[in-house]
Amino acid sequence: MVNSTKKAAYAAGLACEPLVPVQALTSLVFAVAGLAGLALFLTHVRRAAALIPIVCTWGWRAASESLRADFRGRNRISSYRVMSLIALAYLVLVTSLVPGKGAVPSLDLAFRRILSLPVAAGLEVFWIALFLYYGRSRVTASTVSFHVLADQV
Repeated sequence: MVNSTKKAAYAAGLACEPLVPVQALTSLVFAVAGLAGLALFLTHVRRAAALIPIVCTWGWRAASESLRADFRGRNRISSYRVMSLIALAYLVLVTSLVPGKGAVPSLDLAFRRILSLPVAAGLEVFWIALFLYYGRSRVTASTVSFHVLADQV
């Protein structure tokens, strides 16, 4: 069976059906929204710099739920979609309460600070700790075994 390891194939019986690449589209939407937010932040448009990524990412999360084939409950609208819409409304409200004025961003100062030895070393230690903690599964195990083919020696 073609693509039999995909969840859409074994859970929804969609093995040879054309599917919307939700994960790829999500990556694209999130990357473009983040870059747009960064550009707006660097041009001192702070409220839009926060709102554009919020609306794009949480809005996409709510919209993309309709593209899924897996069971999301008996309701017409899934719990994930409800949570996304609540988060979207909450974040838009919070963003509207934050003052629009602030310090002027300086990339030169930011790079100097983040590339300083204490910050870089601290981040490295933090990343290694995260890797050691999260990089090993606590629920699965595997083994690797080798053997000699006696007839090939």
